[in-house]
Parts: sequence; structure tokens; C-alpha cells
Amino acid sequence: MFLQMVLGFGLKSRFDEEFLRKLVAENASRRDIAKLAAAIDFGEKMGDIIDELVKNGKEIEAVYFASESGLTKRFSPVSLLKSYLKNFKKITTTVLKNSNYNAAATDESSTLELNSIKAIIKCVEDHNLESEFSLDSLGKRASLLEKTKAERKRGTSAATATKSRNKRGYGSSGARDSGPTPYRKAKAAKFSNNYSSFSRRNAAPPA
Repeated sequence: MFLQMVLGFGLKSRFDEEFLRKLVAENASRRDIAKLAAAIDFGEKMGDIIDELVKNGKEIEAVYFASESGLTKRFSPVSLLKSYLKNFKKITTTVLKNSNYNAAATDESSTLELNSIKAIIKCVEDHNLESEFSLDSLGKRASLLEKTKAERKRGTSAATATKSRNKRGYGSSGARDSGPTPYRKAKAAKFSNNYSSFSRRNAAPPA
């Protein structure tokens, strides 16, 4: 990766710091970026990077950056996690409302919530924050979402299989019922005798 090359070859001075800062912010979701950013040493600019992450709804990434940069007093990990938890709940609710709680929106909302909960749990465990941020309720919620998702998937698969069997049954039944149409002999056409009668009436008299 480019930032690894910058760090490995000591090329920071050859690039505009603002360019490097934006590059870090754009790739903040990668787990190694926080360590790279701390190693490159953005100084006071690191606080600006974390502020930007928080404004963009990336509180989880902000926790990693704050931890790697020694800025946890300024950016409390627990406060960031609580903010993230609150925000993703708003997002999932909005997804449901905007789609009138239809099946697709329910699936999307559940997936978003499950992924967010998993991200929180991993972040808490990575930074040993279990004593400050309880995971009991989140763990139970994640288990429920996974169970519901699995049941919904099985239900969809069963419905699809049933529909497929019905189609095959209908097709085979139709094949049995539909055979070649029996050949019917055409009835002989009944022609009028008017022509022969006319011939007899107009026959020439005998000589």
C-alpha cells in the first residue's frame, strides 16, 4: 500500500501533508491504517483526522485512531462507542420507515444492525473495554438477529423449492393430458344434383 511505502522509505517529507491526511481518512476502515497513521506522525493533525471520522459516522475507526495515537483522553472510546450505537439505531429505523417496513427493508435493517453490533463487540474486545462497556445486551441482540436471519433464509429456500416442485408437477401433468389430437376423417361433401338434373332436362331429343 502507498502509505506503507511512504513510511517504510521515509518519504513523508516528499508529499503534501494534507494529501496524506486525506488518504488516511479515506482508508480509515482498514485495520492497519490507524497504526500507519500513528507511525507517520501527523502531530496535532491527528486530532483533526479523528474529528473528521466522528463527523462522518465512523466512531469505531475513531476509537482505533485515538488508541494508537494516545488521544483517548481527548476522544473517550466509551463515549465514541455509545455515539456509534445511538447513530446506527437511528439509521436502521430510518431504513424501515422509508420503505414502509417491507420485507427487503427489514432484511437490510437487520443486516446493518448485526454488522454494527459485531463491529462494536470487536472494538470493545480489542481495547479491553468490557468493564466500561457492557456487551451482554448486544451479544443477546446479535444472537437473536442471527437466528431470525437463518429462519428467514430457511423459509425463503423452502418456499422457492415448493414453487419449483409445483411448476414441475404442472408441467408433467400437462404433458400427460395433452397428446396428439385424434385424427378425424373428413366427412364426404354432399354435392347438389342440380347439375345432372339440368343436363337431363336439356338433353337433345332423339333423332
